[in-house]
Amino acid sequence: MDKWYKKPLVIILFIIFLFPIGLFLMWRYTNWHRRLKIIVSVLAIFLSGYALGSVNTASTPTAVSEQVASIEVDNKAEQEEKEEAKEKEEKEAELKAEQEAHAEQKAKEEADRQAAEAKTKADQEAAAAAEQQRAQEQAAAVQAAAEQQRAQEQAAAAQQQQQQSSQNEAFVYFTPNGKSYHSRTTCPTLNHSSEILSGTLQEAINTGHADVCDVCW
Repeated sequence: MDKWYKKPLVIILFIIFLFPIGLFLMWRYTNWHRRLKIIVSVLAIFLSGYALGSVNTASTPTAVSEQVASIEVDNKAEQEEKEEAKEKEEKEAELKAEQEAHAEQKAKEEADRQAAEAKTKADQEAAAAAEQQRAQEQAAAVQAAAEQQRAQEQAAAAQQQQQQSSQNEAFVYFTPNGKSYHSRTTCPTLNHSSEILSGTLQEAINTGHADVCDVCW
């Protein structure tokens, strides 16, 4: 009795559902005509290929949709990455601009402060120089006034001394018993004098005639 897998019906079922095993059993254990075996083999392979193609065709829209969805996801992710990178660059550029503006403002404030300090210092130095010059001018004016006063006093003293010397050397008139000296012999107070003496003022003073005549002087 033949084994079960050698029976034609079993071989046909194997060809339908598991064609590789069915074809093997057909070529190994059946006494079918060679041409029939070739036709069955070709038909089985064709039907199997058609079935696989149908499966692939059925699965193709899903695969395409999945690929499209994957591409869209990738594009969306790439776009998001680009947008994030752009936003990051804009924030960095804005931060850099703010830092540069802050640095410029700080540098400007520092320059203004230094300029103000320099101006204040220059004004103080100019005021000090002006005050010193004014003090020097005042001191020079005081000194000049003092020198002028001293010169005037010296000139007045010299003039007084000269006048005194001139007066001492001046020729005057006086009487032997009188106490005054006169500038001229025609003085009315000398009309009754019988003797009129003459000499320098110093001589008149030395001889006791130190009073000046109120009439002829």
